[in-house]
Amino acid sequence: MSSTPLVRPTLRRRLGRASLTLILIVWTLLVGVCCTQSLLYPLSSNTSPAGFVFLTAVFLAGPLWVLTRRLRFSATSPAPCCLSASFALAASVAVFLAWMASDDETLRHTTIPPALRNDHPAANSGYELTLRYSINVPGSLLSTVPESKLVFPSAELGAENDAKWTDFIVKNSTELDTLWPKLAPLHSWMGELATAPYLGDHTDHTDSPILHFRSMRLISQASCARALLLAAEGRRDEAVETVLPLLAASRNIQPHSNNLVRRMIGLVMQRLAQNTLTRVLATGGISPANRDRLSAALAPAPDAAEQASLLIWCEYPALSNLLLSIDAENATTIFSLPGSENSLLRGLARFAFSVSMNPQLTVNQYGDYLVRSGDAASRRDLATLKTNANEFIEHLAVKFPGKNYGGRMILAMATPAYAKVVENYWKAEDERAALLKRL
Repeated sequence: MSSTPLVRPTLRRRLGRASLTLILIVWTLLVGVCCTQSLLYPLSSNTSPAGFVFLTAVFLAGPLWVLTRRLRFSATSPAPCCLSASFALAASVAVFLAWMASDDETLRHTTIPPALRNDHPAANSGYELTLRYSINVPGSLLSTVPESKLVFPSAELGAENDAKWTDFIVKNSTELDTLWPKLAPLHSWMGELATAPYLGDHTDHTDSPILHFRSMRLISQASCARALLLAAEGRRDEAVETVLPLLAASRNIQPHSNNLVRRMIGLVMQRLAQNTLTRVLATGGISPANRDRLSAALAPAPDAAEQASLLIWCEYPALSNLLLSIDAENATTIFSLPGSENSLLRGLARFAFSVSMNPQLTVNQYGDYLVRSGDAASRRDLATLKTNANEFIEHLAVKFPGKNYGGRMILAMATPAYAKVVENYWKAEDERAALLKRL
C-alpha cells in the first residue's frame, strides 16, 4: 500500500505559525490581566460580578478556542471548524474592545457644594483682590514685592523653635527693621483680605491665576517676626495688632476656594499667626480691647467639619470639567499630519485613546473616592484617609493594564496626599482652640 509522503512545512511557514501562536498567547494573557484588574480594582465599573464573569468568558472563548486548535491540530483540520473558530476569535476581540471603549452613561456626582459655587455678588471682586500680587495678572503688583534673603525659623511650637525665634530676632533685628516699612503695602493688603465679605475663586482651568505663595509667605513670616520683636520690647498690644490682619486673612481666604493651593497657603498662614500669638501672650498680658479682637478672630467656624471635607472636594469641579473635555478628537491633535485631517496615524491614535480612557467613568471613580475621603476628613479619620489613598493610588491593580488605564493614571498623578493636608487642617484647629481657651 502506497502512502502519501509527509511534506514538512517550510521554515517561513513554521515561523508564521509560531508568530500567530505567540500573538494569540500574548492577547489571551493581556485579556486575562485586564479582567483580573477589573476584579481587583476597588473602584471598578458598575458591571455586576455575574455579568463580568459572563463577559470574561466571552472575551476568552475565541482566543482560547483558536489557541487550543493551533496547539493540538495541524493545518489539515476541516475548514468549517477552523472558520468557526476564526469567527469566534473575531467576535471575542470585538466585544472586548467595545467593552474597553464603553463609558459610563451618567455622572454620579453632579452637585457642587454651596461654598464652592462662588455665586455671591462680591465673589468676582474678592477673587480679583486675592490676585493683586499674582503672576500673569494684568496690573499685578508682584514686581513691587521686595526681595529678602532672611531664612525664618519653623512656625511649630516647642522650646527648640522658641529658642530659634529668639536667636533669629536678636541677630536680624536691624534687617527686620529695614524690611518692615517696605512691606507696608502687603500688610495693608492683608487687612483688605481680612475684611473682605467674600473672597471668591474662579480657578476653573489649570492655567488660571492663583494666589502667589512667595508674597504671602514673605508678609506672613515678616509680620510674625515683627510681632515677636515688639513683644520682646514689651509692646505686646502692637505685636497683636501686627498679626491680627494676618490671622483674619488666613481664615478668610479658605472657605470659598476651589483650589487646594490657596487653602494650603491659608492653613500655613493661620498656623504661623496662631503660634506667633501664643508666643506673644507667653511674654505677658494684653489690653482688654485687643483681647476681645483676638477672641473674635479666633472664634470657631460654624462649618469646621465641612471645611475639612472641602479640602478634599475643592478641586473636583475644575478637574472633572477638564476630564470631561478630553475626547478622542482633541486628545490626539498632535498626531494629525499636515494637510490631512483623517490621517491613518490620527485614526490609530483616536482608537487607542477610546480603549484606554473613559472620561465619565474616570470622573465617577474620582467622585466615589472623594465621597469616602471627604467623609473621613470631616470626622478627622486619618486612618481611613490613608487606606483610601492606598486603594486609589497605591493599589497594585491601579498599575495593571485594563479598562480605563489612562484615566486611572491621570487620577493617580493628580490626586495629592489628602491625609497630610487634612492632618494639618485639624492641627490648625487644635492650636486655634487652645489659643482661644488661653484668652
